[in-house]
Amino acid sequence: RQKKSIATSNHGGHLEIRSSLLTVNGMARVVDVKNLQQEEGKSYLVQELTVTNEVSGISHTTTRWFLPYDQTPPHLVAESKAAA
Repeated sequence: RQKKSIATSNHGGHLEIRSSLLTVNGMARVVDVKNLQQEEGKSYLVQELTVTNEVSGISHTTTRWFLPYDQTPPHLVAESKAAA
């Protein structure tokens, strides 16, 4: 299967990845936009993912928010204790 991607950015907190790939339903166009947001001294990442079927023109967009995790993940704490 062929896949083509291009990544661009408008500023330091922005990333846009445009891809096209062949699926079982034909060629699909994917636009993945990630923006780092800051509000009230806190940072979070917003991802907007849009998939469009190039033949039918039907598209679907999903938006996700990622919050920072300020603690060491539990599995890494367990590994560091085991190594000590």
